[in-house]
Amino acid sequence: MPVELTVTDDERKEYRRLYDLARSIERLQPWGWIKPGDVFGIQPMDVEEPYFVCFFEGFGVGAHIVRYLYGWYALRDFLANASSNVKPINSWLLEIPMFELCYLPKQMLFPVEQLLSQLMGEDGTALVPAFRSVSVGYQPWIPDPDERKWIDILLYQTYGMALRLENDPGWRRRIPRDYALVLRQNECGRWADSLVPVIPLPPLKLNFELTADQRTRLRRLKRLPIAVQMDVRVMSAMPSLESLGKPQVELADFRRPSTGYLLVAADKNGNDIYHAGPLSAVKGIEHLWADISTAFISLFEMMGGYPSVIEAGGGRMIGLLQAYSMELPFKLVHRDRLELMEEVFRKLDSYLSRKVRESEVGGQ
Repeated sequence: MPVELTVTDDERKEYRRLYDLARSIERLQPWGWIKPGDVFGIQPMDVEEPYFVCFFEGFGVGAHIVRYLYGWYALRDFLANASSNVKPINSWLLEIPMFELCYLPKQMLFPVEQLLSQLMGEDGTALVPAFRSVSVGYQPWIPDPDERKWIDILLYQTYGMALRLENDPGWRRRIPRDYALVLRQNECGRWADSLVPVIPLPPLKLNFELTADQRTRLRRLKRLPIAVQMDVRVMSAMPSLESLGKPQVELADFRRPSTGYLLVAADKNGNDIYHAGPLSAVKGIEHLWADISTAFISLFEMMGGYPSVIEAGGGRMIGLLQAYSMELPFKLVHRDRLELMEEVFRKLDSYLSRKVRESEVGGQ
């Protein structure tokens, strides 16, 4: 069933301006000469912390992305993860609040973005602008009306900064160590550059201490002569246009999809796969990992005991398993790549996508 998107006059004006600003930035190609680590900030009035701007080029498909990381904590987490080669990239990016200006091939756009770009006459180029909002616990999604106003300001100031910096190749060298260049708007609405001391923030530390009840449950478990790989992965299924159930839709009809985190264990020598979840990150990453800790015990109980060998990757997973290894005598092995889990999650993604399509067909 063909689906048509309708927008209000205000929405059309807002998106016309956003697309025009995006095309202006695209003509400058700032990702070609501003490196991802050459971050600067933009801080409109009435915003407590700056949005930090990062430019990225390529991604193997010719796409470009401008990310607006909100606040010092977002900048810290982004730089820490980017420098540590944490995989998969999409997983930790979902934990950082930001806006994104993406230039993508049409096949990489969300369905609503495809409709919007067609409606606005922006789908005739190889790369199409898309505007996205990232909130913890949810999929990147189209911005709401309030967010579009902030994105308008950020894109306009990004264009101006890119124009200036293009003609000032030594700008980064003049910024003192432990300072950031931030374009700030004062109470009168005027913008001016500021050199702002980088706020030192400790790394995010999660509390993996087990409760007395958790220890009691663990001690009841028997040791199993098996080796497993374990991982936590974001699972999501993007809703299709057909799931809305009507031929004409508005932007307000689209709801931001949530993400679910799945804890999975796969037997290395057999076909058994165990999982717990989905678990939500809407209340924050600390709350999510507290839930994952509890899910570990449920998973072991489901398996009938704990494995003799557990292979895992990633700092948080290793940290949590180390806390469990104080109570259970399993061998913990760190792997940079979990090939078995990659195959498991490919199959799970395919299965979930198929179920979503079947439910949509059945509901029509």
